[in-house]
Amino acid sequence: MQSFRFFREVTFWARWIQFVAIVHMLVAIVIYHREFLDVLGAGFFGAVTSLSQKVALWFFMIGMTLLILGWCLEEMIRVPKRVAYSVLLVVLLGLCLVPKSGFWLLSPPAIFLCLVAHRNEHDRAVKLSGC
Repeated sequence: MQSFRFFREVTFWARWIQFVAIVHMLVAIVIYHREFLDVLGAGFFGAVTSLSQKVALWFFMIGMTLLILGWCLEEMIRVPKRVAYSVLLVVLLGLCLVPKSGFWLLSPPAIFLCLVAHRNEHDRAVKLSGC
């Protein structure tokens, strides 16, 4: 029963990340619609040339990366520590570099993933020790 509760918790935070990712991509399209139209109008391949087009691309691609992370977390039974702490590190760097940003929305799932990963390590250590 404990593992089922854990799965529900991870699923919640995975979906939270997916939601933030989708909003991030929609905001990218709304804010940078002109840049995206210029890229499509220029033939798409090799069409990202200006700084504003590069910013638009990265803004959108970060949303895609978050969506993929959310999908992966939703499928995981156990969250590896290196994944959890890597997500936390990215969020903390983002918060330090751009405090007035959406990185705050990723703080709760990042902290939760670290707690879950720590709990997983503890449970694994207890099983290995036979206690």
